[in-house]
Order: sequence, then C-alpha cells, then structure tokens
Amino acid sequence: MDVFFNQTIAFTVGVVASIAASLIYALFIRRAESRFSFKQILEFVLDLVNLIENDEFRPDLIVAVDRNSAIAGGMIAGHLGLRTIVTAATENERLEDGSRTIRVVEGFLPHWDFFSGKKVLLFICFNDSGSSLDAVYHHLANCECPPAEIRTAALFTSASPKMVPRYFVKKVGVNLKTPVNKLMPKMPWITRSWKHVFAKERYGDQK
Repeated sequence: MDVFFNQTIAFTVGVVASIAASLIYALFIRRAESRFSFKQILEFVLDLVNLIENDEFRPDLIVAVDRNSAIAGGMIAGHLGLRTIVTAATENERLEDGSRTIRVVEGFLPHWDFFSGKKVLLFICFNDSGSSLDAVYHHLANCECPPAEIRTAALFTSASPKMVPRYFVKKVGVNLKTPVNKLMPKMPWITRSWKHVFAKERYGDQK
C-alpha cells in the first residue's frame, strides 16, 4: 500500500510540475511575443530610412517629438549620416470640458536662427491622433526663421490622424493590428524603471 501511495504521489507531483513548467514557458513566450525586440525596431528604422532615401530627401536636421521619438530618431540620424538630433517636448492639458490641448514646451528647442534655411525631418515614433505631430510642425513652420522645408515621418501611425506623416512604416488597419496608443508597452526600452510622464503610459509587462 505504501509503495502504491508513494508511486501515486510521485506521479501526481510529476504531472503538476510538468503543467506548471508548461504554463511558465507559455507565459514567457506570450510576454516575449507581446514586445518588440531592438532588432525589430532597427528593421523598422531601416525601412523608414529607405523610404526617405528613395524619395531623395536629405535632411540637414532631425527634430524628434518627445523622448520615445528621440530614441528611434537617434538611430535614424546614424543611418542618414547626421551627428545628432534635436528634440521637441510637448505638453498635454485636459480642459474642463473634457477636450485636450497640446502645446510645444519652450526651452527645449534651439533659437529660431538654428532652423533657418535647413531641411528638417520631423519624426514621431507613435503618431496616434496626429495632434503632437501637427503642433510641432506648425510651431516650426510659423517661427520667426522657419526651416526651408519640413517633412514628417513616423514608425507607427493610426489610420486617420490629424496629420498623416509623409513617411511611415506601420499603419493601423493595413499592416498593424495593435492600435498605436497600445504600442508603447511593446517597446524594448519600456521597463519598470521607466519614469512615466503621462498617466496613460504603463509598464511594458502590464495590460
């Protein structure tokens, strides 16, 4: 009886351990598949660079919209032969009627003279509503010494934003199932130590 009991316990423990191992493995696989790797982001960047170069556009400067765009924007600059990039910070404000306004925060961009006569690639990583891209575009276009030309680009864009970027890699409804506003947790640089500016920004392993 004791031998049979011990064999039964051992068999049960083995089955439970096997199921637990399978669940843990499936969890790791699901989590890995839910995030982009740096290799995938690099492939997206190279696709965007190819679009820009095939259009024979040679920017003098990249202006990246906010910090997520600065990460990918730096990679783009490297492949276009530019030394560095400039970042434009935006600020969202929710009004009492529920609407939202977006403005460009002063103090981050160089003096207007810096942009005078330059060809600018205005880049945003996630073009969801298009409001941030639109705000920065008009901020630059209407300054005292505007750039000679401004072209817009994005890695990801929604189907019908306020401003459609001239160059983009992934578009919702065409080759992208995940909504643009859900892509941030998929980025490889979003970790638990990432300091979130907006409440809607969440850790990469949260749903």
